[in-house]
Amino acid sequence: MRISPLALVGPLLFAAGRLCAQPAEKEAERTQQALTQTRQASQTAAQSAEQKAAEGAGDIAYDQVLADPDNAELNYRYAKLQVARGEIRDAAATLERILIKNPGLAQVRLFYAIVLYRLDILPEARKELAALEKQPLPDGIRAEVREFIRRIEKRQRKTGIQTLFGIGFEQDSNANAAPDDGYKLVADAPVKLNTGLKEDDQTLIGLAHVGFKLDPGWQSGHNFFADFDFYRAEKNELDSLDFEAYSWYFGGTYKTRYGDFSPTAVFGYCQIDNVAYLRTRGARLGYERKLTNRLSAFASF
Repeated sequence: MRISPLALVGPLLFAAGRLCAQPAEKEAERTQQALTQTRQASQTAAQSAEQKAAEGAGDIAYDQVLADPDNAELNYRYAKLQVARGEIRDAAATLERILIKNPGLAQVRLFYAIVLYRLDILPEARKELAALEKQPLPDGIRAEVREFIRRIEKRQRKTGIQTLFGIGFEQDSNANAAPDDGYKLVADAPVKLNTGLKEDDQTLIGLAHVGFKLDPGWQSGHNFFADFDFYRAEKNELDSLDFEAYSWYFGGTYKTRYGDFSPTAVFGYCQIDNVAYLRTRGARLGYERKLTNRLSAFASF
């Protein structure tokens, strides 16, 4: 179970605004954005390790590799260059070729495991790291091996639970959205207000997210997920503006070579001053495709 740092949701809580005019899904989407940042952190760390390992490749032409195909150092540097250019699968093939003839090169095997991890070929990456663990290694390399084994084991869990909790405070100088000059138009004529003048108020904001992800173990990587989001804005004085929202999401991700499709059933409920205000039921279809090592495209319907 991972509890995300509160810092991830600080901007979310204070930018919530007046939710009475918004469906519950809006807040849930903002919550998901914060969670996405957390999920991406692990992948970014892997990319950082990969780029660090790729440093010092130099400028090597493929003709040089062809001229001396058994030169392990030359092939290793060329694999680093391939990673730097975003040719991850080609780099994996180059590293595999090195290890066939030189199985004892620990640094090459670690780099190969990192590349497999980035390609999401987790069983093979785990196998390579297990082989490394049995060898005498410098402390720095052993620490990297253990870290990647931990990440792989975490990603290979059949069921994942992700939680996020946040609390915030808001001071509003015009909580009831009254006109600043104290007048309202009635039949195009300004009428001075005796009641309903602007009031300042304080709001205590609470936010929670619980997400479940089930990996059935299919080779193609399809999965199922369920998410629950809760939001509460409790006014100090203007109880009629107390707002509460719940959202439920149930769906799955179907992975193909053309991209990942995520059909989702959506349910939402809002209440104002503890009275039901809005119920929503619907469906959403998400699509995401990785275009390059650094660029992805996504859409939601």
